[in-house]
Amino acid sequence: MSKAAAKVSVVIPVYNAGRKLRRCVDSVLEQTCPDIEIVLINDGSSDGSGDLCRRYVERDVRVFLIEQAKAGSIVARRRGIEASRAPYVAFADADDWMDARLVECLLNEAETQGADIAVCNTYRVIDGLPLLRRKNRSRYFETPQIYEGQTIRDELVAAYLHGYPFPAALHGKLYRRELLLGCGSFLDNIVFFGDDLFYNLEMLLHARRVAVMPESLYYYRSGGTTSRYMPHLFPDIVNGYGIQQEVAVHCFGHISGRGLDEHRRGISEMLLRTLLTCLVYLFYAEMSAGERLRHVEEYCNHPAVRESLGNLSGAASLPQGYVDALQQRDLMALYALAKRIHRAGMPKRALLKLLSFMPSGL
Repeated sequence: MSKAAAKVSVVIPVYNAGRKLRRCVDSVLEQTCPDIEIVLINDGSSDGSGDLCRRYVERDVRVFLIEQAKAGSIVARRRGIEASRAPYVAFADADDWMDARLVECLLNEAETQGADIAVCNTYRVIDGLPLLRRKNRSRYFETPQIYEGQTIRDELVAAYLHGYPFPAALHGKLYRRELLLGCGSFLDNIVFFGDDLFYNLEMLLHARRVAVMPESLYYYRSGGTTSRYMPHLFPDIVNGYGIQQEVAVHCFGHISGRGLDEHRRGISEMLLRTLLTCLVYLFYAEMSAGERLRHVEEYCNHPAVRESLGNLSGAASLPQGYVDALQQRDLMALYALAKRIHRAGMPKRALLKLLSFMPSGL
């Protein structure tokens, strides 16, 4: 089959995926839909992943490879989309894998329903324990559903303003390529955190129809050793907060009553919940207690954080002690809370690290 005949391009950014990459690519090559191509983007891997990618190119005409110096997932995916040749595009993370029917089922749904985005459910699996899997129990996957027009905004866009109960990941979805190419401006101020969410959010604002099917056809591998200090995390969540506020006003500012205020509260709770993660991640960094406290002060006094505190209601789903410390600018209390959470998570992180090195047959 020539590459030009492909109906679906599967884009896979690759960065030091190790032994897990083989399971991912093989699962795409084994799809029941034959009309596919695979676009691998080697994002500066240093562990031999690039060599494995090149071997796949040599053995299967459906696979081609883009090599680049490390630039991150946003740039890698964009290059993959631009290089794709099919009218539909799906994504996979290099350490996950697909059910053999995923492409066929999502393509059939997109074509039958005339959908710009087709979505399936996913399984979350624990690294090293492949028999333990958990299906997404979200109400969005109880029955097949079609969203179009204003219902996309009312149901799906709104979900991304309240903790995104609708899946925010790019995987487990099939997109019309033209939609992907026409969106992406929300990512201009995002380095890494939330890139899937804000790309999807922008596409939902432009999509005409979204089809959701309840079958779980994608296996997302959780666990591993990805917890680390990321200097760009706080700027990302602040910039994301600004994007969400603009979307709320654009989509719901015309609604009378408390609708816009409720969305603003949801956005504010999301920022403050993620801020706690930022505080905890300070303890992954090699820095002094004084440096950590300076970051805590910077975060606590940021205008977006102060604004978010003002948007909360009494029903906020956040630890009251945490909210009180933020409101009172109690830096020592925030420091102690983050340190306590970090220490409490050490046994779990050690176990997940051990599991990541166990043979899993995957």
